[in-house]
Amino acid sequence: MKGKGVLGLAMAALFLCSPSQAEVVTLTSLDWCPYTCANSPAQGVTSAIVRAAFKAQGYDLKVQFLPWNRAVFNARNEPDVAGYFPEYPGSTPGFLLSPEIGFGPLGLVEAVDKPVVWKTIADLSSVRLGIVSGYLNTPELDQRISAKAQPIDMAMDDASNIRKVGVGRIDAAVIDANVFNYLLKNDPSLQIVKTKVRMNPRLLDAKSLHVAFTDSDYGRKMAAVFAEGLKKIDVKTMQSSLIHTAFTE
Repeated sequence: MKGKGVLGLAMAALFLCSPSQAEVVTLTSLDWCPYTCANSPAQGVTSAIVRAAFKAQGYDLKVQFLPWNRAVFNARNEPDVAGYFPEYPGSTPGFLLSPEIGFGPLGLVEAVDKPVVWKTIADLSSVRLGIVSGYLNTPELDQRISAKAQPIDMAMDDASNIRKVGVGRIDAAVIDANVFNYLLKNDPSLQIVKTKVRMNPRLLDAKSLHVAFTDSDYGRKMAAVFAEGLKKIDVKTMQSSLIHTAFTE
């Protein structure tokens, strides 16, 4: 969300200017626009939602943006970090998932001239599939990956996987459709493959997004505070409005 339009500046004023006496809650995240954006005023759609929920309870939010695996590691090991976000439902040992803070359409980026035809996850067994290190995918797909029933190619981020698909190094890659569209619009390194890739029309899943709070006294306290704050805001309306803004600014 690189633009600084009216809504972006309004969100910045509302969410980033806080009373000095408010307690600060620290969460880790990654640069995963349009959901979490290190270099935008409101820090992305999902960051704005999380900040609003904490604000409703009188807390300020501080987000530490890190590479994904490091974000999870710091949340697990730093006592002053209450958790990390956004996370999909799944196995998160040592963490407690919050109520839903939005959702993301998870699918496959494919080559325009070599579409992937599939109906079930098992149909992808002949597809060399790009995934991002440390990301959860779908339970069935992750189980097949663990069982080595799915050929995969590991990358550090989504942009790398898009480039690999575009130049034919892999057949397809798992990616959130909103992230895909945002990257194609904003990442200069993808312009060379922009016309060569697209989203497969069949989604893997519509994944709910959550904050993963540490399973500690502090984490459980902040999880309870956050859950109450979520009841005071309209998550679906906020996400819809902010996603629209992310693609129009």
